[in-house]
Amino acid sequence: MRKVFIDGGANKGQSIDQFVNHHPEASEYEIHSFECTKSGLIKEYWNEAAIRAREAGCVVKLYEKALWTEDEEDIIFYDSKNESSSLLIEKNNKNPTYISSICLSRFILENFSASDCIVLKLDIEGAEYEVFKDLIDTGAIKYINKIYGELHGPKCGISLEEDLALIEKLETFGHKIYYWDATNDSGIGDKFYTEETLRTFHNKKRFRKGDK
Repeated sequence: MRKVFIDGGANKGQSIDQFVNHHPEASEYEIHSFECTKSGLIKEYWNEAAIRAREAGCVVKLYEKALWTEDEEDIIFYDSKNESSSLLIEKNNKNPTYISSICLSRFILENFSASDCIVLKLDIEGAEYEVFKDLIDTGAIKYINKIYGELHGPKCGISLEEDLALIEKLETFGHKIYYWDATNDSGIGDKFYTEETLRTFHNKKRFRKGDK
């Protein structure tokens, strides 16, 4: 059995550091980390995090690609060179550029088996909705043991009802989406999205929009 951490939306490598520092068996894991920004500074930090993980005993592979539902060589990415960059124009419309993407479900099905232990982290600025749908449709969701992530619903035009439908669908496969927050050490904790937390999140965003 292989132990695998798939890091979607690595940014500066905070997720690599948090996984290595806080997961009790981190040194036994392969880390497959994805980040597609063209920011040289962010890539520098990302590579430094990978070096630290290798020094801790992890096998680390970095992919300068976006996680998506298809393999594409030229997909538009709105690269503001920070944590809000996105494949979705609804989430961010600054600095459109062309990058490569990789289909997450295909990556999982072709490289791993159902007997492997896969921890998935998705912080991909709104693209998670299509990626989750594809994981479910292809059956790749059954290969995953635990999901960490951030849902960006009201920030990219996804309704509360759509968010609730997603977590309900994932629950049919035995999954919750555990909170991911790369800004502090709670990023790999045991709190997860519920109907109550999603309603609070959407209400806050609605209130802020009404204030503008």
